[in-house]
Amino acid sequence: MPYRDPTRRHEFAPEEIGHTAISPTAAWVLGVLLLATIALPPALDLFSGHAGRTVWARLGNGFGAARSAWRQQGFFAANRALLTAMDSFEDELEASSLLRERLLPPVQEGLTRSLGLGNEQAYVGRDGWLFYRPDIDHVTGKGFLRPRILDARRRGGEATESPSHPDPIPALLRFHDDLARRGIVLVLAPAPVKPMLEPQHFSRRYSGNEGPLHNPSWTEFRRRVDAAGIALVDLAGPIAVRQRELGEPLYLASDTHWTPAGVEIAAETIAERLQDGVSFRLPALGGFAQRRVQVSGRGDIAVMLKLPEGSELFPRQSVIARPVVLPDGGYWQPDPHAEVLLLGDSFSNIYSDPGLGWGSGAGLAERLAYHLQRPVDRIARNAGGAYATREELARQLRTDPRRLDHVKVVVYEFAARELSSGDWQEIVPPARPAG
Repeated sequence: MPYRDPTRRHEFAPEEIGHTAISPTAAWVLGVLLLATIALPPALDLFSGHAGRTVWARLGNGFGAARSAWRQQGFFAANRALLTAMDSFEDELEASSLLRERLLPPVQEGLTRSLGLGNEQAYVGRDGWLFYRPDIDHVTGKGFLRPRILDARRRGGEATESPSHPDPIPALLRFHDDLARRGIVLVLAPAPVKPMLEPQHFSRRYSGNEGPLHNPSWTEFRRRVDAAGIALVDLAGPIAVRQRELGEPLYLASDTHWTPAGVEIAAETIAERLQDGVSFRLPALGGFAQRRVQVSGRGDIAVMLKLPEGSELFPRQSVIARPVVLPDGGYWQPDPHAEVLLLGDSFSNIYSDPGLGWGSGAGLAERLAYHLQRPVDRIARNAGGAYATREELARQLRTDPRRLDHVKVVVYEFAARELSSGDWQEIVPPARPAG
């Protein structure tokens, strides 16, 4: 072969590609194999027993909804209904896929064990730690209040979704003003996400002594909130200080949430702020006690990896929780007549909702009641922290206009990642009844 200058590869490439020899038979065989590889998996799923029937039924229902929308609301409504049906069809097909069910878990375990690979939701960190991708994106991403970022998020929603409301400031101002008209104080308590306080378990660049890592817009967010007169409790600072003092992690290794000790610090910090800044009508009751219980669970990020049943790649973790006991000896329950109302997400619920796998009776509302020694009411939803609890409160007010008559302060807890990725809808509550 004659010498060819490697710096002129682009000149020789067309000639060499043009003279690549492949027989017609080989071309047909390769083409058929490629088409079979593409077509066979969805064909098996579409025409396999109950799963296939469910998928086709979902698509048929979607077409029916699109026809109904066409008759009642016109072309654009029908288009949205059809797109929704197609998305649902794809989701159902993926969820019921036999190949996905059989092949994905062992392949994922092999890739995670040998190469440290996660998936679209979970990142594999160091020393057996896992991280939730939106948490990493919040810390490492651009400022969530930058105009270009807000505009991009407004334009980036799916055609089947309502327009996104990426800016948290208008929604929080509206919520603050609505509560203030009822004589209620709003206190914001963003829950710091794991990479803000445990970056050393994700990257060797960190030692764990750097202090909380914040999104670039955090300072501007605090400034705007403070200028509007909205109280904000910065939980990240106290948790970082206590973490250094204790010398132990305050977040679960394979879960998105904090340990019971992290919840304790958050509850103490919020309680101190309320005791200093809120004039309660009623004195503290006292008599709230606690018990010490060991709980164990498999982290939600480990579940996201979809590893094989029984995999010990990320074993269960045990922690000590402290459920709260009422003066009558029963476990804590939300009190609808309390002067404190906590709105929270899964960070509030992690040791309250047994469905999350970490026990009950020791969540943020319970621990806040213990430190205040007074009743606390709670509205908590495990997802949609940017709007779900505000939406639920508005719904309850429509049912019971006197729902907030006893409340002096609303503590609004939401995961800090919601500032970067949440849908901050402005929720319009019903007007306060006269009298």
